[in-house]
Amino acid sequence: MIWESRFSTAWEKGFAEAERFFRREGHLEVPSGYIAPSGYKLSVWILEQRWKAKKGGYPSKRRERLDAIGMVWSMSADWDTRYEQVKAYYEEHGNLEIPDDYMIGSFRLANWLKRQRADFQNGKLTAEQVELLQQIGFSFSRKQRNAECWQKSFEEVKKYLREHGDLKIPKKYKGSSGQLLYTWLFRQRKAWRDGKLDGSRARQLRDLGVDGFEEISQTSKTGRKVINTVGIRTAN
Repeated sequence: MIWESRFSTAWEKGFAEAERFFRREGHLEVPSGYIAPSGYKLSVWILEQRWKAKKGGYPSKRRERLDAIGMVWSMSADWDTRYEQVKAYYEEHGNLEIPDDYMIGSFRLANWLKRQRADFQNGKLTAEQVELLQQIGFSFSRKQRNAECWQKSFEEVKKYLREHGDLKIPKKYKGSSGQLLYTWLFRQRKAWRDGKLDGSRARQLRDLGVDGFEEISQTSKTGRKVINTVGIRTAN
C-alpha cells in the first residue's frame, strides 16, 4: 500500500541520519533537541523509535539495524551504572579492549567508552569521572588510543605466528578482541601503499615476516618507495 511505502521511506530517512550521527560521534546517545546538519530532527525520531519499541511489535529487522549502530532503547542507566559495567569488564579481562559486539542487554558497552572520550574532549566530564576512568586505564587521547589499538593488533599477529607457525591467516579468523586479523593486515598494506603508514610500523610487520611490505623501485606520488602489493595468503 502507498502509506506503507511512505512509512518505510520515512524510517529509512531517519535511520540514515542516525547512522551518520553514529559514524561521526561513535555512539547513538542523541542529545535532547538535537537537529542534524541537514535540518532533520533526529532526537525526535529516536524518541519515536523508543516509544514504538516499548509498545511492542517493533520490527525485528529494524531493531537489529539500530542495535548495530548503538541504539540505546532505554535511557534509565546512568553514568555510574555504565561505569560499573566497564569496570567489571576491566577486572575480568585486565583491559578495556571491549569488542564492538559485546552487549549488555541491547546496549553496546564499547559505544559508551567512545562517548566518554568525546565528552572528555568537549569538557563534559567531571574531575571525579575522569579520575575514575583513569583508574581503570582508560585512554582519553584518540591518538594514544589509536596507537594502543595498533600495537594490540600487531601483538595479535605475533601471537598467531607463535601458535600456528605461519601467517596464512584465514579471512574469518578473529583475535582475542574480536578483530579480523586478515582485514587488519590488508588495511596496513593499503595504508603503506598510500603513504599513510608510519615506516617504523611497516618495518615491524616486515621483520615479523608479513609479506607485502618489501620496498621496490616503484615510487609513489609522494616520492618515496612503496610496497610490492603482494596478495594476502589465506588458508584453504
